[in-house]
Amino acid sequence: MQADARGDLFLVLEPGNHMYLVIEAAHRQGFTVAVCHSQPVSPPAPFDQALPCISHFIPVEGWRDSDCALDTIVRWCGDRPVRGTYAGYEITLLTEARLRQRYGLPGIDPARLDLLLDKARVRAALREASLTRLRVVEDDELRRLTEWPFPGRSAFLKPINGSGSIYVRRCQSLTDVREHLAEWDARSRHIKRFVADHLQGGRGLFLEEEAVGELLSVEGYCYRGRYVPLGITDRTVLARDVSVEMGTTFPCPHPRRDEVVEKARRVHECLGFEHGPTHTELIVPPAGDIELVELNARFAGGEILQLIDSAFDVRFEDGLVALSTGDCPAPVPREPVRYASGQDFLAPAHLERFDSIDIPGDDVFFKKVLVKPGTTLKSTNFQTDQVASFAVAADSYAGVLARANELRSQVAINGVRLGDDPNNVVVNYADRWISAS
Repeated sequence: MQADARGDLFLVLEPGNHMYLVIEAAHRQGFTVAVCHSQPVSPPAPFDQALPCISHFIPVEGWRDSDCALDTIVRWCGDRPVRGTYAGYEITLLTEARLRQRYGLPGIDPARLDLLLDKARVRAALREASLTRLRVVEDDELRRLTEWPFPGRSAFLKPINGSGSIYVRRCQSLTDVREHLAEWDARSRHIKRFVADHLQGGRGLFLEEEAVGELLSVEGYCYRGRYVPLGITDRTVLARDVSVEMGTTFPCPHPRRDEVVEKARRVHECLGFEHGPTHTELIVPPAGDIELVELNARFAGGEILQLIDSAFDVRFEDGLVALSTGDCPAPVPREPVRYASGQDFLAPAHLERFDSIDIPGDDVFFKKVLVKPGTTLKSTNFQTDQVASFAVAADSYAGVLARANELRSQVAINGVRLGDDPNNVVVNYADRWISAS
């Protein structure tokens, strides 16, 4: 960082999870970190260690009214130079794009962002470019269906304005669709207000034909129009409901990795993504068409940044700060030092109160507990109901998957080992091609 930039503002919008590592990195580099937030800033350990790195807190009423949020932040900043911004939740991305435009920072044009945040419009753009074969049914037509539109195939019901896997449900019949539409219309899920504002602020739900294969993501970024992949992340999913993600492992040495990365590159080009971090989710079959699930105009959530840091023995949060300020991140090594896996946990379905969790293993390098002892559990069914996570590393990909599964079976909630509880039985699709190889 240039010496004359010391003390310049670095704005972080609605911090959560890995964003606290970015806050620490910006502070280390001499920026004055100001956090813009609509919810209390009270991260769980270990992210609470970033709190002393925050110099200012800028309350905003919410993010759904981008004009109001932008005005609040700009008025607070006054004449102070803003050298960087960082956002990790979809509903904050429009305000961030407008801030970057105002302060002359490279980023996504707000009109382009409107396209990227609308999953149905993205699918249409990909279809026009011959980059997808998947069919969709949008909300108005969906509610008038009298017969299943994809004979012989399942489909996923999703919010058009999505956020992670919230309200994503796999459907096999109109009965499934109507059940999930009723849940959506009732707004019965217990989720953060700013996430709910984003989900409900779009054009409703849409039904997307299922792409059959393995769910992977490519982590990467665009630097002034040039796409740079960091590596592929796999998924561990809940056996009883594969729409619930229960873990990730990085980097994934997938047998089709070159094709996966090339598909991600072509999607970026098609959608006109110019600058910033991205998280590109794809479905990869053993052979045949690779399909986009979603191009997220933000860095990956969960513990993926920590996995990347461990795998490459770097602090890529420094790269995210560089990208935010308009600089090019330092390249990561071509080969990993190790492989790292993060695993998430749901409480057993019968459990009504969370009191404790015990995660064994001296080799566990990261732990996070999301629920306070004594909390009454309203639900244990969905990804948003997860109570804790950990991360572990090993010298090989197969080795870290085996160790993660071993530790998962030993975790105890309220003193009882989870073992093969249905909320702890998971699937990693890599088992198929690891065995074949």
